[in-house]
Amino acid sequence: MILCCLPIINTEPFSEIIGSRLATFSNLANDSSYLGRIENYQNNIESGIFELLGKGLSAKIETDKFYAPTDAGILYIVIALGWVGAIPFFTGIALLFFKLFNTSKKYLDPFIINLRSIATSIFFLALIGMPGVVASDGMMLVWGFLGVALGGQKYYKHQHYLLTEQKLAL
Repeated sequence: MILCCLPIINTEPFSEIIGSRLATFSNLANDSSYLGRIENYQNNIESGIFELLGKGLSAKIETDKFYAPTDAGILYIVIALGWVGAIPFFTGIALLFFKLFNTSKKYLDPFIINLRSIATSIFFLALIGMPGVVASDGMMLVWGFLGVALGGQKYYKHQHYLLTEQKLAL
């Protein structure tokens, strides 16, 4: 990847912009993006802690400079759903993941293992604030992959049940 990007990085319009941005990583005191995010978290955590009912699914986390509906996944869910909605939401997701990972290996195949890993990775990307995952259709992907993986597990459990019933009938 570095070899592919190296010619672009060395051309004049990109080299100046990329160089100045990389320089801010070593000096966070001058990084306006970092300082803006810190200010964003401080302002919205104070209002989000006391958000009992939430502002609704179209809520936006506001700052002076920009709207950041997906900058902090957990914070966005608490502000949008309130504590009344966020607690059942996270409890439901945790129970689904517990059920998904608490299963016998004989009920798993590579397809279910892949679905499980995709659902887990998308969910954790949503929690760290990957743009577009929490506020748009990204959580639908999590629910979809979780549902298909759990359906696959149920299928294998049912097949195992049918085999034991056949053995008992013989």
